[in-house]
Amino acid sequence: MTTRLFFPALLLCFAVNVVFATELTACDNDEDWPPLLYETEPGKGNTQLRGFSVELLSAILAEHGVHLRIVRQPFARCMAAVKAGQFDMLLHASSNPVRLQDYHLTHPIFSLTPALLYHRTRHNLSLLKTTQVLQRYRVCAVNGSNVRALGLSEAAVDTTSYTIESIIGKVLRDRCDVSPVVAEAFRATVFKDEQDRPRHSELGLLYPNWLPRVNYHAMLSRQFAQADMWRQRIDSSLAQMLVDGRYAALAARYGLASKP
Repeated sequence: MTTRLFFPALLLCFAVNVVFATELTACDNDEDWPPLLYETEPGKGNTQLRGFSVELLSAILAEHGVHLRIVRQPFARCMAAVKAGQFDMLLHASSNPVRLQDYHLTHPIFSLTPALLYHRTRHNLSLLKTTQVLQRYRVCAVNGSNVRALGLSEAAVDTTSYTIESIIGKVLRDRCDVSPVVAEAFRATVFKDEQDRPRHSELGLLYPNWLPRVNYHAMLSRQFAQADMWRQRIDSSLAQMLVDGRYAALAARYGLASKP
């Protein structure tokens, strides 16, 4: 009789000690990155966070009764804080060998189109067939960009800009010849900035075949005890959204591809 009661009681003790999260905290860049993450009506008292990543992950966590809270900091600080376990996850980031070691990565939650931004009247980039040719130009990039994928050293690239708006300004003012950008983010920024659309018409995008699409993942802290469980839950819910069409419908609203 004593033995029969002991094991259920022991299992109950373990069950009591397992506390499932009711809120996950994600950290992401404090600079807007439309259409993935941006503020609506900033500074007007009713600011809200919007964007594809926000809606997608909020919907997925809500299926499990969990609220998504987003904290915004400079991206380098976010990465360090999530790695240290101060936050549960990075909202979205591209993969590299270091990040594979530092975080639990979900399956890709979206993919983006890399392009080269340039001024149509100043430069003819039709001959830009290789990364070697790119070295002839003044290159600028948003701070944190993977310029090594372009065959360039970080020292050879102006990375003092923190927003796509700043990069656009440099190209228009002839402070930079070409910049690697995400086409979807560029289009969303131009669409939002109606006053400068005439000037934006001077800009062009080049899509070299040596720049493949880039996958982005939610990245969970390895210090978060439930990280692997939530990685599996996110992957499972994402797969279901791809099957039932909810992913494609949400992506279409933000001008993204219908699948990662």
